[in-house]
Amino acid sequence: MPKKKFLRLFLAAGLFFLPFNISSSQVRADSTINSPPATTPGWTFTGEQTANYLGQSWIPVGDVDGDSYDDLIVGAYGYDTPTITNAGRAYLFYGYYTGLDSTPDWVIDGEMTDAYFGYSVAGAGDVNGDGFEDVLVGSHGFDITEPETLNVGKVYLFLGSEGGLEITPAWIFTGSQAGQAVGVKVAGLGDVDDDGFDDFAVGSSGWDGGQTDEGLVYVFYGSADGPADTADWTAESNQTSSNFGASLSGLGDVNGDGFNDLLVGASTYDNGITDEGAAFAWYGSADGFGDPAGPDWMAESNQSTRFFSYFLGNAGDVNDDGYDDVVISSFEYSHPSAAEGVVFLWYGSENGINEGESGNPGNSDWQAESNASGFAFGTVTGIPADINHDGYDDVIVGCQLGTPGIFVYYGSETGPNLGVNGDLTNWDWHVSQPSIPGLTNAFFARQAGSAGDINGDGVDDIAASSHYYYEDSTNALYRAGRIWAYYSSAGVIEGTVTYTGPGASPLIEISAHLSLSGPPEANEFEFGGDLYSLRGLDDDTYYIFAVIDFDGSGGPPDPEDIISFYDPDHDGNPNPVVIASANRVTGIDFEITGSQLFLPMITK
Repeated sequence: MPKKKFLRLFLAAGLFFLPFNISSSQVRADSTINSPPATTPGWTFTGEQTANYLGQSWIPVGDVDGDSYDDLIVGAYGYDTPTITNAGRAYLFYGYYTGLDSTPDWVIDGEMTDAYFGYSVAGAGDVNGDGFEDVLVGSHGFDITEPETLNVGKVYLFLGSEGGLEITPAWIFTGSQAGQAVGVKVAGLGDVDDDGFDDFAVGSSGWDGGQTDEGLVYVFYGSADGPADTADWTAESNQTSSNFGASLSGLGDVNGDGFNDLLVGASTYDNGITDEGAAFAWYGSADGFGDPAGPDWMAESNQSTRFFSYFLGNAGDVNDDGYDDVVISSFEYSHPSAAEGVVFLWYGSENGINEGESGNPGNSDWQAESNASGFAFGTVTGIPADINHDGYDDVIVGCQLGTPGIFVYYGSETGPNLGVNGDLTNWDWHVSQPSIPGLTNAFFARQAGSAGDINGDGVDDIAASSHYYYEDSTNALYRAGRIWAYYSSAGVIEGTVTYTGPGASPLIEISAHLSLSGPPEANEFEFGGDLYSLRGLDDDTYYIFAVIDFDGSGGPPDPEDIISFYDPDHDGNPNPVVIASANRVTGIDFEITGSQLFLPMITK
């Protein structure tokens, strides 16, 4: 059972059996949480120059400044500085309860001509264990000047901090071979060896080993001192021109062993059919990844030249069985419509992906397709999201041509879309390409997926980009690129927790309940003196409890623990807090001295 559910059950049991005064306030028994993002974008940002190609890469990077809002990084690999053509640029936007700002909070440019800095970007996780998320930026066109070696590529790691993302990279890694293209893809992996530090991978699709352009993937393990100068693990395709490493992703934990896993794409790999494409997975362990030449799982397309695995990644846990799932697309797959595009999903299990059996289009657990020739359906980011907050991760797919848009299929106990394969008519949430000039064939939603929780309401948001926006070559911003974000809207209850009494500041769980004896709809652990935020609340009436956990066990309340509740009129009965129209209720402050509770309230 997931830890969050375990703690909720224990808390509910503890509250039920411990005596305290209750009120007779009524709550709805049929309440549900269903707060998907709005279909109108809440934010846009456009590239600054012709041929910036902004949005060819973007990704949520987690919380780099520790303010409890997820942040978003966007690359514009064609950006020109006043003196450098195609230096490239990366923009970071900090999340906030009002959403993203119209101007970036952090901007870094590439170092040389045709460096293409920002062609790939990623959240690295917390590689040094300081509590702040870190960021990777790839520059696959970087050249070594002495001796001159072209397109070796370079990767930069920027560390998060309380003051925001640092502007000077804490770590860099540079290729050594001409045309190696180190950093053509970068990805955070989570903690693959369970040492408490997050790890990351770097793709180098032009690497020459035993074969020309066979490709190589480097994995660097995190530590208190950050990553090492040399990779801790590498793998290569052992096949000429396979495009191995041009796509890669962390997979979460697909086999439930407590270690995060890795997926690598090789979109022109041959395995009986020329350029059919393949994807390879390695499972994490206490020693990291295993034999580079012996992946734990692979999948292939069985169809020539269709870019299988060019887009791939972690679907999250779409059926809530405790195992992360895998999504791999082929945006030119014919099934049978020519180049219609198909997304394939395989479930994780105790035996690994697809119960350990190699994947192919005939044995996927679920798939979605466009059923229309040339629609190029199937762009995925591989970043999990639960956009309707029902406990199941959802599958987010972009369709680039034909009828461009974002299509979301909700997870459920039987998988996405209630177990029925997806198409362009049975989606659960959808946004069409915006009706503005310059988007006819500008590849809207070539990258579409989770934006993380930008506005901090507890529900994931969505973003999509169009790196060929505008199309008109006479426009001053021809192919500058644009990105859109669509915000979810759910209720939030916030406040502070202070404690005055014997001993050190204790661990306190704050929770919101629909009924006095039921499980929490949202909960959070904080220490005395900290801010708390209960998020993802549907419109309803809630009771707010504070359980002071003196021994820090995090389990059910102990006999000596203090259980306090929201009672602003001090009559000994819990008072309800109402969430209406997804409002944000602030000022529910707990000031606890021994067993006494005082609660002012301000609603905004």
